[in-house]
Amino acid sequence: MDTLIELKNTMVDFAEQNIEFFNIPHFSESNIAFIKKNVNPNINIQLANWEFVQESKRLIFCVLKLNGEIKGSQGMIHIDAYYKGKIIRTGKSECTFLDSSLRGTNAFYLLYNHFLQTAWDDGIPIVWGLTSAIKIWREKLAFDVADMCIYDMSVPKSLLYNKHGKRSWLFKKASQVIDFFENKKNYLPNFRLELIPSLSENDILWKQFVLEKLNTPFYIGTHVDYYNWRIKNNPYLTYQIWKIYKNNSISGYIVVSTKNQKVIIHEWITDDIIDIPNQLKIIRKQLVNYNQTLYYFGNITHPINKAILSAFQETGGKSNLSNWAGLVAKSHNLEVNPQDIKNGLINFLWTEGVK
Repeated sequence: MDTLIELKNTMVDFAEQNIEFFNIPHFSESNIAFIKKNVNPNINIQLANWEFVQESKRLIFCVLKLNGEIKGSQGMIHIDAYYKGKIIRTGKSECTFLDSSLRGTNAFYLLYNHFLQTAWDDGIPIVWGLTSAIKIWREKLAFDVADMCIYDMSVPKSLLYNKHGKRSWLFKKASQVIDFFENKKNYLPNFRLELIPSLSENDILWKQFVLEKLNTPFYIGTHVDYYNWRIKNNPYLTYQIWKIYKNNSISGYIVVSTKNQKVIIHEWITDDIIDIPNQLKIIRKQLVNYNQTLYYFGNITHPINKAILSAFQETGGKSNLSNWAGLVAKSHNLEVNPQDIKNGLINFLWTEGVK
């Protein structure tokens, strides 16, 4: 209730300007027009419903109106998560925007706290998000976690092509030849990839077993419905799911997409961290072209991500602390410690694929 008191006291600053907050029951054309202009130019009602609306769950999407005109938005994506042995509800902060005419005022604080109170009232124990503006979430919104703790990792298929191939026909051809012989040299008869249409309930149980074994306190992707929404039915991106086999036994799986000259691994789960370098070799051999770069994203406090980072670096790849995806989190439940999220399994699935 402290938030409501703060809202009431601070509202005096805007009383003469007729500022209002609304929790919209559904998306209207005016809502979509605002989002399309200010946040996502590709949006429409169908795409907004895919992103934010889930059956049997309340739409949590707040707008700020000034003198009757929409000037700000703040939405939440319902995502179930694994937390220390149980499945909990969480909210991903999304579609954050405030009109430039209100920046420098406390309008953003009012809008976001109205949004948080809505989430708390709906029984959401923790809200989290990814943002480059962690200072605002830390200092203005008093989030429990606001850190740049996620790394971008990349490795080109061909180091030669990456340096010279884009400018020289000769180096382009040379990189193809070198790639051919590198693939022969790195032949791994015990490993193979198999394309599958979707993850099954057994795959989800296997993932849970693997991550529990690694003492993972928090992760998303806890049931088939999530993968059907995020992967199979995503209207923005096309994905592939590949299982990794070693000696004909399941050793892991990856979820990938391709954009421009980049192959992105959205999720990489394995029960054999020591074999990640070999898994990387077969992924690069089978899924990445000579002129493409393989990309991964995650926190290196988790054992899987730490091993992936090491494998990328040993292969000639690069890594750097992400400058666009700082982690922010705020808990409304004493039993859910937001600090545990930093040590969970963070990967590119934490972005919902809207591009």
